[in-house]
Amino acid sequence: MGVHGLTSFIDLHSSLGQTVILTPPPIPTPPTALIVDLLAFTYAIALRDTLRGGQYQEVRDLLRRYVNYWRACNLSPEFVLDGTQTVEPSQLELRPAGSLLAAR
Repeated sequence: MGVHGLTSFIDLHSSLGQTVILTPPPIPTPPTALIVDLLAFTYAIALRDTLRGGQYQEVRDLLRRYVNYWRACNLSPEFVLDGTQTVEPSQLELRPAGSLLAAR
């Protein structure tokens, strides 16, 4: 789900960070794990590259570019999807399947 307002905060306070150009290490070492919130990351690259809904090929190509770059820098991206808000079983309304069809 990401952190609400984080992208806006970073855009407003760009002086808090710096761009770091990663280069491959001179001696082969095991890759470093890079944990990426896939939903937030996809949203961020879609906004920066002004993609619109339905442009799945373009989003896939951008994701591949980033993954290839990270791998070239000896990073091993691992994507996580944290999903939506958890629903407690007590909050679910259980009905027989037939009643759902009859309601329509």
